[in-house]
Amino acid sequence: MKAIEYFESAIKEDSNYALGYVGLADSYIILAGNGYLPPKECYPKAREAALKALEIDNTLAEAHASIAAINYGFDWDWEASERAFMRAIELNPGYASAHHWYAIFLTIAARFDDAIREIKLAQELDPLSPRINVNVGHVLIQAQKYDQAIESLEEAIEMFPDHRSGYSLLGQAYLLKSKYEEALDQFQKIDHRFWIGITYAKMGKKIEAQKVLDDLIMQSELSYVRPFSIAEFYFALGEIDQGFEWLEKGYQERGDNIYELKVYPFFDSVRSDPRFTVLLKKMNLE
Repeated sequence: MKAIEYFESAIKEDSNYALGYVGLADSYIILAGNGYLPPKECYPKAREAALKALEIDNTLAEAHASIAAINYGFDWDWEASERAFMRAIELNPGYASAHHWYAIFLTIAARFDDAIREIKLAQELDPLSPRINVNVGHVLIQAQKYDQAIESLEEAIEMFPDHRSGYSLLGQAYLLKSKYEEALDQFQKIDHRFWIGITYAKMGKKIEAQKVLDDLIMQSELSYVRPFSIAEFYFALGEIDQGFEWLEKGYQERGDNIYELKVYPFFDSVRSDPRFTVLLKKMNLE
């Protein structure tokens, strides 16, 4: 939120400061992407700011990358997104964030070899970015290369011990390998209640898991909680119908992260359900 205040202040000082509008757009994209605010609240503001930046300077790679992120994150317009990424990279091949976000896009499309190439290129271009280093692990997890992900995330945590996402993703990699105690250890380091609850569900500790889910649903009545996350929790508990109800809610809300549906490994247990295929088709992912 502070970043938004600063970028708005910069734009107020100079209404033709294109990069200020890009910063504002990216701030809203990140707020939605991290689940802090509803996508329908963030992405229209991000689009307005990114389009203003392009109006000022149509050759600004950063603005094209922002548009690309909006195209996939909110519009689910995969072709337009890739075109915008290609334009951003053409204009500035050294812009690490374009390669970073393009890697996430390629992961969503299950083009894992290309995604790994792009995220590692982003890492080479900006080796001191905590987010990029951690997201090398994210891409490897989505590609179901769990051992490589664990190795990469351990390196990222060593470099950036204060970056919470590293522990969260490392825990997820362990969880996907059914190493529950190791996963729990990582989640407890950052007191990540959601993933602690998911781990309890996987361990068969349904009473403990249900308590976390009840708290999550109560929280969703007071502030924004991703429907995708609640769906995931129900699936972990084996309550499939409730899970699909929340997935449908995420689809209706254009909930962030639902665009990962095609590749998200924690949904493998329900992938054969016809309702899953219907959702993929509605999002043009199938």
